[in-house]
Amino acid sequence: MNLEKESGMLTLIFAGDTVQYRDRILPAGTVACSAMNIPKESLEEALPLCKKIAPVNTMLRTGNADKAVMNSAYSAVILC
Repeated sequence: MNLEKESGMLTLIFAGDTVQYRDRILPAGTVACSAMNIPKESLEEALPLCKKIAPVNTMLRTGNADKAVMNSAYSAVILC
């Protein structure tokens, strides 16, 4: 008996920036966007701004401050 199948449990495997569901591997953000019903058009519109903000994550992880990165992120936030 497959307990997972019988119980109706949903199994997601999170590894790094991906999520595995059954035989599909998706970017982790895809699952969150689907769960929140964010339309694809809204995501496409936000992508350029996200690309400006993403380097801040790297900066925070490494502990190396970069004024250009902060200015880029700031300009993206102002546009929202």
